Amino acid sequence: MKAVEIAGLGIRQQYLARRRLTLIQPPRTQEGGVQLESVAIGKRAEAIQVIKELEAMSGASLDQAQWIAKIYAALNENDRALTWLERGLAAGALGALYKDDPVWDAISGDSRFGELLRRRGIQQ
Repeated sequence: MKAVEIAGLGIRQQYLARRRLTLIQPPRTQEGGVQLESVAIGKRAEAIQVIKELEAMSGASLDQAQWIAKIYAALNENDRALTWLERGLAAGALGALYKDDPVWDAISGDSRFGELLRRRGIQQ
């Protein structure tokens, strides 16, 4: 969601969009941290670079799968977000998964997300 798109929303929707994009920060140093609001203002390349770094950090353990999924969800790349959630679940690498986290808004209506929640034992 670009800044222009956020500006066209109502106050509540603006709040939720900004909250969705800034709540998460992948595990990086303070100097290198990235807020996902950069996705909202069109810094897609920066977000993709963070994904690459997280993939390298994660290695075979896939311990960064959930962060990668969150970034893809913020980019509205729903298939990739769901794929990373599935990979993380299969590897036993997903941390706490809060179904109502605004970052999952883009995929919350997808039946694959519902199935993933069910397998995690999370009530819908």
